[in-house]
Amino acid sequence: MKRASTVCLFLLFILCLGPSSQAGWMNDGVPVAPRSGAAGDGVIAADGAGGTFFAYKACYQGVSHILVQHIDASGDALWEADGVVVCAMPSFQQNLSIVSDEAGGAIVAWDDDRSGDTNIYAQRVDDTGVVQWTTNGVALTTAAGRQFGPGILSDGTGGAYIAWTSGDYTNYDLYIRRIDAAGTPQWTENGLPLSTATGNQAGPNLSTDGAGGVIVAWTDSRSGTNDIYAQRVDTEGGRHWTIDGVPLCTAVESQADPQLVPDGAGGAIAVWVDGRGGGFFSEDLYAQRVNAAGTLQWTADGVAVCTASGGQSNPRAVSDGAGGAIVTWDDSRT
Repeated sequence: MKRASTVCLFLLFILCLGPSSQAGWMNDGVPVAPRSGAAGDGVIAADGAGGTFFAYKACYQGVSHILVQHIDASGDALWEADGVVVCAMPSFQQNLSIVSDEAGGAIVAWDDDRSGDTNIYAQRVDDTGVVQWTTNGVALTTAAGRQFGPGILSDGTGGAYIAWTSGDYTNYDLYIRRIDAAGTPQWTENGLPLSTATGNQAGPNLSTDGAGGVIVAWTDSRSGTNDIYAQRVDTEGGRHWTIDGVPLCTAVESQADPQLVPDGAGGAIAVWVDGRGGGFFSEDLYAQRVNAAGTLQWTADGVAVCTASGGQSNPRAVSDGAGGAIVTWDDSRT
């Protein structure tokens, strides 16, 4: 008989001290899911005070759970052991995303097949670790078919913007919805369309527009190969750019995995994986800036971030605090 195993999750804080750095908190990481049972699929978000919120999936006694924990700047868990349960439905949950609610708590979104179709749910936990919304989460959509892959961004007032991919396995579109601090979904039932163009739209990544709204970028195959598009939406659900999105890059070959950061002036900088230099296994990284009006600011189809030999993938970006971005990635040049 195969012996059951326990998988636990750990966090490690890296403390920056000028020219050198060292690990803070406990050596080898702070355990955030020590309970017996399988745990994984962790996602993380800064709390704005030197600590972090951490959400993960766990399976206890055959039932899937989603839990969230708050770790402070000293590495101490602030909420109950193993974290607060935000969903314990006997259904399948995946694709977790998390963001601070900017009031000391966190909002978590995920896919959930409790209705038979896969839909998007969300839950808020306040600064004391108390669940605020409907037990097991509020539905952002209950549309037929498959809704999955939520991206999330705080709305700055205790709620969040949540965007997702929706489709029937042959054609995927993008939708978005705002949920307020009380857990009431806003705008169009089942979501405001970001793009329902031909082909597939998927992989939304969100950034603030600096005015309470949101900018979303995604991968888009309407031309026959994957390109990068974006749209800006205000607090009332108004779309400010071209219907179905502004093209950030339509270069030859395929582009994918856009990552957005705010530019500090109402627009955003997008970084993505780009195959124009050689295709699969030889991808490069490119970037484009789009302003608040939806006008591209840099070279058409983007400026090169890295075109080294081999392939570059999995970009991640943060603002540099001065209107630019700092980017990391995986690289196979060696």
